[in-house]
Amino acid sequence: MNLSGPVVLCALNARYSHTCLALRSLRAFAAGKGYTKRELILLAFSINDQPSAILQKLFSRQGAVYAFSCYIWNIQLVSHLSRSLKKILPDALILWGGPEAGAKARQHMTDNLSVDLIVRGEGEMAFADLLNGLDDPGIDRSDIPGLVWRDEAGQVIENPVGPLLPGDDWPLAYTSAELEKELVGRMIYYETSRGCPFSCSYCMSALDRTVRYRPLEQVFAHLDQFLEAGLRQVKLVDRTFNCDPSRAKKIWAYLIDRAGSDPATNFHFEVAGDLLDDASIDLLSQAPPGLIQLEIGVQTIHPEVLAAICRKTDIDRLARQVQKLRRAGSVHLHLDLIAGLPGETLAMFSESVDYILKLRPQQFQLGFLKVLPGSPMHETARKLGFAWADDPPYEILRSDAVTFSELCHLKAVEKMIDFYLNPGFIARAFGYLMNQTVRPWVFISGLAKFAQAGGWLDRPIKPADRCRLLFEYARTLSRIGQNQDLWTAFVDLLRLDYQLSGQKDQPDFLSFHENGTDPSNRELLRQAREQFKRRHPGCGRLRVDQLALDLDHFLASGKLRAGQTLVCLDLSGQRPVMLDKAGSHDLY
Repeated sequence: MNLSGPVVLCALNARYSHTCLALRSLRAFAAGKGYTKRELILLAFSINDQPSAILQKLFSRQGAVYAFSCYIWNIQLVSHLSRSLKKILPDALILWGGPEAGAKARQHMTDNLSVDLIVRGEGEMAFADLLNGLDDPGIDRSDIPGLVWRDEAGQVIENPVGPLLPGDDWPLAYTSAELEKELVGRMIYYETSRGCPFSCSYCMSALDRTVRYRPLEQVFAHLDQFLEAGLRQVKLVDRTFNCDPSRAKKIWAYLIDRAGSDPATNFHFEVAGDLLDDASIDLLSQAPPGLIQLEIGVQTIHPEVLAAICRKTDIDRLARQVQKLRRAGSVHLHLDLIAGLPGETLAMFSESVDYILKLRPQQFQLGFLKVLPGSPMHETARKLGFAWADDPPYEILRSDAVTFSELCHLKAVEKMIDFYLNPGFIARAFGYLMNQTVRPWVFISGLAKFAQAGGWLDRPIKPADRCRLLFEYARTLSRIGQNQDLWTAFVDLLRLDYQLSGQKDQPDFLSFHENGTDPSNRELLRQAREQFKRRHPGCGRLRVDQLALDLDHFLASGKLRAGQTLVCLDLSGQRPVMLDKAGSHDLY
């Protein structure tokens, strides 16, 4: 071992904007215990970075220890880097921790000889003991809680996991300097509790039902630091933030009181929707826009499927509380479903999709079951004959009720949701078409099949292509495509929507009037532009468009009818804004 080398904490995040809570917590805990013998260096990378570039930076530190926090999204890169590091720095210790390492610790130690040590369970105490043991031969590895290691004969030894760390011993993972400089404008993770009282079989938290809380006075002090730093987002990783509703309300009330009317920082909470009582709804309704985001895992609306995954949810109460929050409009709502759960057929899942869409969340995540090693679902899936990927993220390939072909179709449905619904792209035109069908699922599923058949999903798709996809699919719908007046009105709505979605280009299929050759029409637009300029003398670059629909009627009723509307768009900002509108004869 390099006797003078540092301990290098290697964070491999899913995105550049993310931060690694686990490694920062280990560093902060060791520092809080007074550890100073070796420098603790945190290096952060993205899994999208070049492995060779990461390896060069790790090698340049000449570490005595390289510690990795392992998750389903980075374990393959961690394995690659560990093997390479062991070849070029054979005396360095490679240490793994995190859920993906701990769940299969013995297998990793057997299959990957480059890994010297793995910590199972909470890592703070084990990491601190291990650091002291680097320079103190009197510390026996067999005494370090949760450590998995090899003895002199090469046998893998698994130490018992130690006692859980009390909440008042959890350090703040971020230094003041990091909050004030390095992390400004980024997303950080934070925890006010550990453990979960529930036992959902697909979740690793089902193995840790002992809920512990950070003292509220610490939480409040940390929230003040986050607000003062102006972070972009603080994502709380509490498994069910409102499992203690009274405590959750105290934290929300504190945030609302301290954040002001125009908060720079957004706080994301994972909550149980049916545990939101009316007092919580009333409180959250007072939050300034942009302060609070709630993620609610619905997963399925079917009681028999909920029972199969050991999840208790009052779906009707959840829906009522979500509707109240949606009407209040102060909180950003993020609702989740999981495809591939035991016993849930495609037809049943489509009903769950309809249910979510009627609740109108700002974000709808359609996820797919992951059969995590060590989770209760792993045994359930095996007994029911599921098929899933051998490698992370262990995503389902077939369940007892859904085929691989049906899952492929749901992948296409997921893309439609991510193309249109979640970003609010051409939302008016998309919503109009969806409302013309008997069920939202029928429209989205039909659009997904059309996209698959046409090869639209075989390549990256730009905003203009997404708009064109909806345009082409709408032409196949008899009620619209075969009614010329309705079709013309729809295309004009789509053109307006495309511009209001932030696009400034002018695709030919949208028939922009200012690019037309009709001299009378061009003259009408010129005169309208002059009139709008007189109405709005301080505005910047303008674009005037003529729509063959009654826009006021559509905005009030959601229904298309023929008409003539002139709209004035302000193009001077980052995205076009509808500055004014008028009937074709109202300006003169």
